[in-house]
Amino acid sequence: MNSFPNLMNRLRSQKNYLLQESSNYWRFYKQVVVRPTEIINQKEILIAGLRRTGNHAIIGWIRAQHPDKAWHLNHPPAGQNPYQFLYSHFKKPEFREEAIGNFSKKSLLLISYEDQKLEKIGSEKFEKFHDIYVGASANRFDVLILRDPFNLIASRLQSNMSKIDDGSAGQAIALWKSYAREFLGETQFLTHNKLCVNFNQWHYSQQYRQELATSLEIEFTDAGREQIKGYGGGSSFDGCKLDGRASELDILNRWQSFENIDSFWQLLKDEELVNYAERIFDRETLPFDRLK
Repeated sequence: MNSFPNLMNRLRSQKNYLLQESSNYWRFYKQVVVRPTEIINQKEILIAGLRRTGNHAIIGWIRAQHPDKAWHLNHPPAGQNPYQFLYSHFKKPEFREEAIGNFSKKSLLLISYEDQKLEKIGSEKFEKFHDIYVGASANRFDVLILRDPFNLIASRLQSNMSKIDDGSAGQAIALWKSYAREFLGETQFLTHNKLCVNFNQWHYSQQYRQELATSLEIEFTDAGREQIKGYGGGSSFDGCKLDGRASELDILNRWQSFENIDSFWQLLKDEELVNYAERIFDRETLPFDRLK
């Protein structure tokens, strides 16, 4: 009964996509003839991480330390024009101008992706159309965020973002391993001043955060460190009740809520996953012994 409206919605969506793509290609070919040299974004930071990895905590921390207004394009489809995605959801005049290429100057542009394949995020097409999509940037950084698999999967299960019995938790494990390969340099999909961030260390070590700020060419103040963002309801376990005291979040022991569930441990008994996790994270702080 609902098949006809659904079909019409799909057709409208496909029509809009084709119109946007034709606009992008037209602007691209015009650029080939007359190459613009104008810098739109003084700094651009691309952020990639799995959901429940602390992405928005780090994004909020970056924005809080930036002295000027920062634009944040949140979770557009990888490889596509993020401003066109933004305008399709929020019909504001200023977003329309960005979507058609009438860019405003920005001191900081943040583009964040969650649960998306890195080969799509850093695709050849996106690089080819980068200046058409978001404008030319003076400095670009790619930030990859990784959290240990024990607490990541526990947080995803707690929030019902992943489930063991429907295979979605297994899919998250596979995606985590692909991010770990990039983290360790086995793949090179992210190529612009890549910074690999260990979320466990970022949460607990001020020195680690200071070093990251220096690498991002940000004056370190640690502002925003104690804030909990409302995206996704905040923490899977604590919500936003510790906003203003985020350092109190017990992020290394979320796995304990599932320690008596055998299927949780069976999911993590993945030789490749364990190998990557041991190379990236502090073995003494995590329950690797439970996987024997």
